[in-house]
Amino acid sequence: MNLSFYKSLVFERLDDDAYIHDYLDAYLEGYAKGYAEGYAKGLRKSIVLLLECRGLDTPEAARTRITACDDHALLTHWLDRGMTVASVDDLFADEPTSNTASEADTGDGTGIQADQEAALIPRPRRTPGALLAALAAVDPDRLDEMRRTRDEAFAEAVERQSMSPVGSWVLAWARDIEIARRPGLSARQVRARGLLEHEDPAVARKALRELRAVRDEAMVAMRG
Repeated sequence: MNLSFYKSLVFERLDDDAYIHDYLDAYLEGYAKGYAEGYAKGLRKSIVLLLECRGLDTPEAARTRITACDDHALLTHWLDRGMTVASVDDLFADEPTSNTASEADTGDGTGIQADQEAALIPRPRRTPGALLAALAAVDPDRLDEMRRTRDEAFAEAVERQSMSPVGSWVLAWARDIEIARRPGLSARQVRARGLLEHEDPAVARKALRELRAVRDEAMVAMRG
């Protein structure tokens, strides 16, 4: 079967910024929704499993409260407390507000400042050219990496006759740029990465959760 027509169609679309932008808006909306839902589901399962492994009695009402929660910051707070509390009642004691939970994740309040501070640049359109220009402004040392992965994604898109590889590429770089353009969020990422190899496993685990929280916050912001 001659696939040249389909390959040429995909190739033409790779040069059409308007098509890419509209396609990626829909792609991002679906992906981000699934990402947020999957992340919350993972946190809920982790909390319940942690309580069970620690032998803590978990009444049905408590399980329902956990499994009905979609607040990532609150779920992360419960997961942290679940490692040390003596009972499930203690797990829910002294619950933070959304702002307090964000500050608890960073240890110094930068989670909430990250939302309030001015970004270095406006959020770019989700097209290859706009993302390249944005990266040049906030993290130019990664430009070669971005161009290399762009070329790989475009080649794969043509080979597979699908825009999905380009969607994945744009999504990953739009997320990284969202973090880089916000000094508070970027600082949280740098600190967390620096603690991943910490000799205390609890500190390393918390750093890993913080990295996930930073990426999750960036993904949510990109939907706004």
